[in-house]
Parts: sequence; structure tokens; C-alpha cells
Amino acid sequence: MSKIILKNQLKNLYLEKFFRQVVEMYVAKISIVIFGLIYSVVVSRLLGPEGRGVLVLAVTITALGSQIGNLGLQASITNKIAQNKKLLLPFLGNALFVSFVFCGITVCIYWTLVHIAPRLAPVHGKTLILALMGVPLSVMYLYLSNILLALDLIRPLNLIEVTNRILGVLIVSILLFLGVANVDFILVFSVISSILFLLVATYCIKEHLINWPKPSFQFFRKHFCYGFRIYVATLLMYLVLKIDTFMVNAYMGEEAVGYYSLAVGLIDMIYMLPVVVGTILFPKLSAMKSSSERWGFTLKILKCTAVIMFLGCILIGMIAQFLIEGLYGSIFLPSVTPFICLLPAIYALSLNTILMNYLASQGAPNITFISPAIAVITNVLLNWILIPQYGLIGASIASIISYMFMLTIALCYCHTTRSEGIGHGNYSV
Repeated sequence: MSKIILKNQLKNLYLEKFFRQVVEMYVAKISIVIFGLIYSVVVSRLLGPEGRGVLVLAVTITALGSQIGNLGLQASITNKIAQNKKLLLPFLGNALFVSFVFCGITVCIYWTLVHIAPRLAPVHGKTLILALMGVPLSVMYLYLSNILLALDLIRPLNLIEVTNRILGVLIVSILLFLGVANVDFILVFSVISSILFLLVATYCIKEHLINWPKPSFQFFRKHFCYGFRIYVATLLMYLVLKIDTFMVNAYMGEEAVGYYSLAVGLIDMIYMLPVVVGTILFPKLSAMKSSSERWGFTLKILKCTAVIMFLGCILIGMIAQFLIEGLYGSIFLPSVTPFICLLPAIYALSLNTILMNYLASQGAPNITFISPAIAVITNVLLNWILIPQYGLIGASIASIISYMFMLTIALCYCHTTRSEGIGHGNYSV
């Protein structure tokens, strides 16, 4: 009897710690959202719709390069270091190699190809160079974030990210005050802030570093399969989320990207909650021993997320026009309709995010990349059909259908495998 009581107390303590960490990270993310909103307002007023569109395209190049270049190592970092902290050194050595050697070579190859075929890049000149400089830094930024998370250093991670956002607001506010409307200045700051983050994050983990980290290709091969599956799934998911930005640019131009990116940016702020929950959920699930324990915990989190996101989407939809016009000015009113249209899409994506973190903790079954792969194809086809006819609303509708499709596939898969009693390590399509 006493063993059962002790077990229940440990479970309650675990849940309490989990929710405390979620609250702490969410408070940090709320701070990031607030400062991010200020940053977005200042940048939008500084650059206007077209300038904002150029900045978004440059930032998207950096982010896409980061998604392609990370090779899924961050998933292995979070999963394996959470289970065994002694694996930090070989993972960190491989992280340094992938970030600065592999990504550096990849960036140089892409830059050469753009010189041969300029249409391969949506921006050029100094803007493209700065965007590409951010790729290796962004990849290492990603790795160190996951190392901090795996080491349960959530509070330092929160402080670093909030500080980074505050600095961003200060820089663009100074540019606005000086009347310097220059995309390249903002990108230079982004590069500098990434370097500062890397230095501070390295300092935070120094007590865990007993030797100088060195790359281990044997170790990399050993953990590559798991990480690569997550890599493919994450890359496809990113394409689902961002392919519409490139297609809006192709069909409608940079000014339309400015309007659409504003709507997407505000939607991303709402999406912060499930991202925070999923970020903390994954290492917690990975540390659990049984599949049934993971699924039970995931269901509790999924239900809470569903209710909170539903109420949040309704509330934000009611004040959308007032919010956008009040903060950004009447020049950005064309962003209101796509923003409202994207709310059902972000609700579906939020629930899908929780389920994907659960499936990743189960060994990343094939469905984790088959589902977003189908969604990418669906999204491209729908954007190709809808954007020429319906503009930004068409892009929003394409996102709704694609995200709903992913959620339906994930729910059906989880329901089928759980009802059939398939456990950890046995998932397949």
C-alpha cells in the first residue's frame, strides 16, 4: 500500500515539476511575444509592407538553411542527453562540426549556384550574404538550445531568449529614431546576437564539459537514424509552414509578402503555447519507460492544449482588426482577413504539434514524416490553384486544409496503434 502511495506522490511531483517548467517557459515566451510584437510593430513601421517582405524573405532563407543543414542532430541531442548526460561531449563535438563545417560548405555551394542562376534566391547582394551568414550560427543556436533543454537548464535558456528579444527591440527602436530604414542593418544585428547567444549558452554548460569536445563520426552514425527521421519530419513540417511565403512572393510580390507575413507572424505568437508545451514534453516523454505511460501523459496535455487554444483563437479573432490597425496602422489592414482565416489552421497545427512530440518520443515512426510530406504536396498544389484566384485568402485556405489533414492523419494513426496495443519501437505505417 505504501509503495502505491509513494508512486502516486512521485507521479504528482513529476506532473507538478512539468507544469511549473511549462509555466516558467510560457512566461518567458509571453515576454518574448510581447517584445516580439513591439519588434514587429517597429520593423513594420520602419520598413513598410515591401521592406518587411524583403526582411521576411531573407530571414526565411536563414531559417530554411538551418532546417536543411541541422541533419536532425538536435532531436538526438534532446532525446539521448536527457537519458544520459555523459553523451554531451560527443554530441557537442558533432554539433560544432555540422554547424560550421558542413553548413559552411553548403552555404558556399548555394551562394555559387545563385551567382550562376540568380532566380534561385528571392533576395540578392548584401542581404543574401547576411542571410547565409546566419545559417551556421542558427544551426548551432538550435543545438545549444536543445542541449540546455536536455540538461534541464530551462531557466537560463529562457533568460537568454528574452534578453535576445529585448536587444532586438532596442536596436530597431534606435534605427526608427534615427530614420534608418535598412534591412541589412537588422540582419547584421541578428548575426551579432546569435554569436552572443552561442557564447553565453556555452558558458552555461561549461561545468558539464570535462574535456574539449571533438567530433566522432562513429558516434554520429550510431545516432543518425533516429535523428535523420526527425530531421526529415521537421524539414517537411517547416516546408508546410513556409512554402506559402515563397509562393505568395512568386505570384504577388514583396509587398504582398509583407502583408501575409504580418498575419503569419501574429499567428506564430498564438502558436507559442503548444510550441512551449511540446518543447518540454518531448524530453519528459523520452525519459518515461513505457509507451502507455507516455500516451496517458500526452492525452492530458493534449486536452488542456485543445481547450486553451480554442478559447484563445476565438478571443484573438474578435479583436483582430483593432489589434492590427492599432499597432501597425491602416496601411496593414489587408493583413486582417488572412490572419482571421489562419486561426483554424493554427488550432489544428497546435494539436498536431503535441501528437508529433509524442510520436517522436516513440522512436519517430514513419508517419512523422509521411504526414507532413503529404501536407507539403497538398499545400503546394492548393497554393498553386488558390493564390492566383483568391490571393492571400487563397494561401490561408491552403494552410487550413493542409494542417487539418496532418492532424487527422496523426489522430487516426495514434488511435489505431493504441487500440491495437502497439508499443514503443514497433510503430510502422
